[in-house]
Amino acid sequence: MTGTRDPDMRKSDRNPWAAGSRGFEVMRLEQELAESRARERRARYEATEMRERFERLLDASKRFTRTLSDRRRQLLTSRQHLLIHHALDGILAEAAGLEDAAAGVLKTLGDNLGWQGAVLWVAGEETLRCIEIWHKPNAAPDGFEEACLRTRCVRGEGLPGIAWAENRPVWAGELPQEGGFGSEADSPEGRLRSVLAFPISGAGDPCGIIELFGSEVLHRDEELHYTVWLVGRRIGQFVDRRRAEKELHEAEERPGWRPKLGAWASWI
Repeated sequence: MTGTRDPDMRKSDRNPWAAGSRGFEVMRLEQELAESRARERRARYEATEMRERFERLLDASKRFTRTLSDRRRQLLTSRQHLLIHHALDGILAEAAGLEDAAAGVLKTLGDNLGWQGAVLWVAGEETLRCIEIWHKPNAAPDGFEEACLRTRCVRGEGLPGIAWAENRPVWAGELPQEGGFGSEADSPEGRLRSVLAFPISGAGDPCGIIELFGSEVLHRDEELHYTVWLVGRRIGQFVDRRRAEKELHEAEERPGWRPKLGAWASWI
């Protein structure tokens, strides 16, 4: 007796290999999402270690700081760094992606680290482009925002490009004259004279760069470098996780997708 096939059977049921392929794709994306979540857990663990490190510095400063002014400065710095990580955790928990979190991230860094301006660049295939600018009132030179928005940074050129190419924080005591901001940015009033650029990087190459600008010449600070490196990693892990979640959701929404066990069961 010859069996009859249900005419309403979906196309994916008539093509078990296609269903199986989609099942493998979803399995791959689920694995990537699991790995991204694991990396983010490690990043949170590192942030916890950093908090404990700064808390030890707070205790040490109370015992060993020789002068009252030094003690106050160290306590203030440590508290500021702790506040940054607490604030970033809250911002990233509510953000759908990097662009959604950008404004809050830049303001948090600027306010708590004492910088007058901040810019977030996202990485394309060949260049960096600006997606968000923050600065304190009257702190940025005339034309600064327009210059940032029209500028494209090439890998290895300029401070953002160097931070992108070398995947590390890069410091400059003076804003380079060839930075691409034009003559208006070099005006005496409100001139930005210090800049620190650091990468946003998770599992792979940096997906963006954050630049911090100051109106006073500041000296290299290793503890600040360590703080922004951790901040860049924390944001990078967040970006990786959101990307993996999006890819998995898109795979599950494709026509004909079935859960991986059901895909095999349709033709066994």
